[in-house]
Amino acid sequence: MTTFPLDFVEAFHFSMNYEVGPQYNKDDAETIAGKCDTKAQRRKTGYVNNANDKGGETKFGVAKKSHPNINIKALTLNGAMQIFYNEYWLAGDCDKLKAPLSIAHFDACVNHYINRAAKFLQEAVGVDIDGILGRHSIAAINEGDPIELTQKQIKIRERFFRTLAENNPSQEEFLDGWLARVESIEETLA
Repeated sequence: MTTFPLDFVEAFHFSMNYEVGPQYNKDDAETIAGKCDTKAQRRKTGYVNNANDKGGETKFGVAKKSHPNINIKALTLNGAMQIFYNEYWLAGDCDKLKAPLSIAHFDACVNHYINRAAKFLQEAVGVDIDGILGRHSIAAINEGDPIELTQKQIKIRERFFRTLAENNPSQEEFLDGWLARVESIEETLA
């Protein structure tokens, strides 16, 4: 079993509150085991298998479409953590950032994917925006104040969500939830 860095663990559980929903409880034995036999268990793990869902069968935010070789129904919380650690924390270079920025950036990677999340950070720090956190971007980010950069990144994400809803009225119904997600990151800074 992998021992995960504390910043990652905090970031993962934060994101699960939005990927799974308010029923998510990291200390619940059924959630830890990934149980999804009953309706209550499915809600605790975010398990869905709806033919109309483009991602296909999904649990803990891990979709079958993106992970065709994973038995989604049998996925445990630790298994989901390993996937998020590899695909978002490490791939998104969160491990190279200071907290709380590392946590906020991880959530952006999960919510927007790595390339867009990198662009948000690059805009926040004022470097060339190419969606790749190379050594120059990382150095500039780590020279800045992590709390100030987190606040800037949150504002950029809020603007992104508002523009998305303005440009596509079918997405307006999701705006309050999107904004609540980034606002809750800001609340953790207070």
